[in-house]
Amino acid sequence: MSLLQEDERVETLVLLYQSEENVEREIRGIFDNLTPKVKRDRQRLESKLLEIKKAIEIFKKKKVYIFR
Repeated sequence: MSLLQEDERVETLVLLYQSEENVEREIRGIFDNLTPKVKRDRQRLESKLLEIKKAIEIFKKKKVYIFR
């Protein structure tokens, strides 16, 4: 296990925030008249958003350890 360099941590955090914004935009673009396929897509996006939010919480910490 090793400490992630600060620049890598910040770069990853920026990418995560961008991904979060993109997924939220996609979710907002889904209309209320949901077909089964659209419901599955929305659930997939919501799961992805949850993963991104968890990752953001991890990378917001000053020290992040990773396995290499």
